[in-house]
Amino acid sequence: AGAALRQLQSCGMLRWLDLGGALERSSDCGPTEPQRDVVGAILRQPFQLEKTLLLVFSICLDSLLFFFVALPLRLLVCCAKCCCAAKLTAVNWFDLARAVTFAACLALLCFIDVPCLYHAISSQSALSLYMIFNLIEVRTCRE
Repeated sequence: AGAALRQLQSCGMLRWLDLGGALERSSDCGPTEPQRDVVGAILRQPFQLEKTLLLVFSICLDSLLFFFVALPLRLLVCCAKCCCAAKLTAVNWFDLARAVTFAACLALLCFIDVPCLYHAISSQSALSLYMIFNLIEVRTCRE
C-alpha cells in the first residue's frame, strides 16, 4: 500500500499528501509526446470547426447580398440599357437569366413544405456535408 501511495504522489495525483516535498515527479507517469499531440489535436478541433462555420456563413451572406442587393442593381442597369435602345452585353443577358431563375425558384418554393424538407435534409449528415462542399465549390468558381 505504501508503494502505491508513493506512486500516486509522484504522479501528482496525491501531491497534496507530500507536505515535505521529498517526492520527486517520476518520468514514467507523465504524458508522452504522442499523447500530448492527440490532446492538442482534440483541443484545436473547435477552432477548426469555427473557421469552417465562418466560411460557410460568409459564403451564404455573400450569396444573399448578391441576390438581394447587387442583382437588382444590375437589373436596373439592364433595364436602362433596354430603354435607351442600347445593345445588351453577354453579362446583361446572364444577369437576366439569373433573375428569371431566381424568380422561378421563389415561385416553386411556394409549393414546397420548407420545414419538412429541412428536417429531411438535416437528418442525412452525408447530404449536409455534400451541400457545404458544393457551396465552397460554387464560391470558388464564381471568383
